[in-house]
Amino acid sequence: MRYSILYATVLFTYCQISYGIDAPNELGVFEPVKRESPFTLAAPHGDFDTNTGEITKKVCEDLPWNCLIAYGFRKVEHPYNVNRPTEGYGLSYKEEIHSTSAQLIYKAFVDHLWSFGSELPKLYIEIHGNNSPRNLERIELATVGITADEGIVIRDIFKKHFADTPLANLHPAVEAVEPILYRGTASKKWGSLSVTPKSLMIEFPNAPRTTHKDALSEKLLLILNEIGEHY
Repeated sequence: MRYSILYATVLFTYCQISYGIDAPNELGVFEPVKRESPFTLAAPHGDFDTNTGEITKKVCEDLPWNCLIAYGFRKVEHPYNVNRPTEGYGLSYKEEIHSTSAQLIYKAFVDHLWSFGSELPKLYIEIHGNNSPRNLERIELATVGITADEGIVIRDIFKKHFADTPLANLHPAVEAVEPILYRGTASKKWGSLSVTPKSLMIEFPNAPRTTHKDALSEKLLLILNEIGEHY
């Protein structure tokens, strides 16, 4: 009986997420912006990864892409991963917990991606953040379907727009070009990066998301527009 009550609660929450898309519920809320675009920008951990939701929202005011931000689902007390059907914080992909509620939240997230068009995005980019001391001056870009040549172009676009700004010390490390720490392994295995054929998962360190968030928002808009021109 206890399991039935829990399942009913989760199912009701999923119905709120799926069909009351813009309405807050007990877990979180999705904020989608639908445009006629083959590109999608998403922030699955909009408030958990500090300021990634705010930065993405600011960029999407002028970026002519579909956008999707998730708030509230990933908390210390319920660390749902949103962009994959698991939960857990600071775990390897083998340790993440597969649960019914995490699966339903992930399904709602992917349903939003499908709602932007009849096909999945031609290019899909996720914005994330980390506090690793190994990445204080390093942006990491995990890749799916991106060649080394494409990765070099993307890296150089970041460098060009970060030059002569407070972000100039940041090195954009693209997985297709060099080894990185945050490879999005779980998402590639059973999450959003497994269903989008050409993708980037961008991990920003703390400083650009906090101290320099206005500069990051301004330059990220230019960077994404230029990346889009290559696809």
